[in-house]
Amino acid sequence: MKKLGRNDPCPCGSGKKYKQCCLKVENIRGDSSRSEAVPKAIHWFFAKYGDIAREAFHEGFFGGLLEEEYAIIEDSDFYESIMINAMEWFLAEGIMTLNGQEHRVADLLLGDGGPLFSAEQRQWLQLMTTLPLRLYEIIEVIHGQSMTLRDVLLPERPPVVILEKLESQQVSRYDLMAVRVLPVENHFELSGAVYAFPRNRSENLLEELQDELEGVEPDSALAKEISGLIISDQWLELFVTDVEMPQLIDQVTGEQLLFVTDHYRVSDWDALDQALSAEVDIEGGRKQGWSRVFQGNDGLPRRSIRIDVDKSTDRIKVCYCTQKYADEGRPWFEIVAGIAVAFVFREISDPNGMLAN
Repeated sequence: MKKLGRNDPCPCGSGKKYKQCCLKVENIRGDSSRSEAVPKAIHWFFAKYGDIAREAFHEGFFGGLLEEEYAIIEDSDFYESIMINAMEWFLAEGIMTLNGQEHRVADLLLGDGGPLFSAEQRQWLQLMTTLPLRLYEIIEVIHGQSMTLRDVLLPERPPVVILEKLESQQVSRYDLMAVRVLPVENHFELSGAVYAFPRNRSENLLEELQDELEGVEPDSALAKEISGLIISDQWLELFVTDVEMPQLIDQVTGEQLLFVTDHYRVSDWDALDQALSAEVDIEGGRKQGWSRVFQGNDGLPRRSIRIDVDKSTDRIKVCYCTQKYADEGRPWFEIVAGIAVAFVFREISDPNGMLAN
């Protein structure tokens, strides 16, 4: 097999140089014998089967994307991470058509005529291509050491503890991720591919998995195939679909939420405290701040103004959650406070923009 040069076209068919594409992925995976198994297998497929392998690779993993969507993937900062998942998926779930017959990529890889692997690499690939992608919730994490996962679709199964230094540093409790859990000696490890799903964008994934797997034996080859297709397709959608932002509405006024904060300099704290304490609808004091409270249409107490005290300076912040509260509240507050305060500046934050970021 001809050795690839760093400046040769990448054999995956991306059109990039090898050093700018799959070589970067190989370097990400590390230098241990086991971690070289996937790049070595991919290189063998592309070198042996050429365009047939490239077509099976791209159609299998990226086939659900439009051309313009795939271009977004190629230009994204996550391209290397996506390719790691794509390579593993191709080996574990991929199908190639040779001489009119379909063959599992895993069978071609590990059967007679496949590349020469070390015993450790072959064992790792056999596990990786046999075990399915499953969706898990992280129920406990020790950063830099381990994480405990619970199967989302089969919560009755015992949680598994994964020894994982790198990934455990990047996750939090209750995160959702689809991974392959591999038994290694007396513990469990991740195969390498990680499909992270934000909870606010996991509803469609859960519904589709539940619908398509209903009545299917959880540990069957069919369940493995279904899960692998759905999880990879839904995950790629995260990169090419804009997030639909919810409308944040104040329950009382029906207005869209808008965080308005007026900053004031206080010249007389005693006068300010006395003026606010005299108002019947004001609760609190200088120590904890003040609130202007009213009774909503639902009979529950609501707050239209919150006054926070900056203990390290002579400043206060008067906060509103809608433009209406701000328009009505500022004149009222300045009349009540009088010369005890002086307006400095107004700060406005759009919660939709904050959520988008």
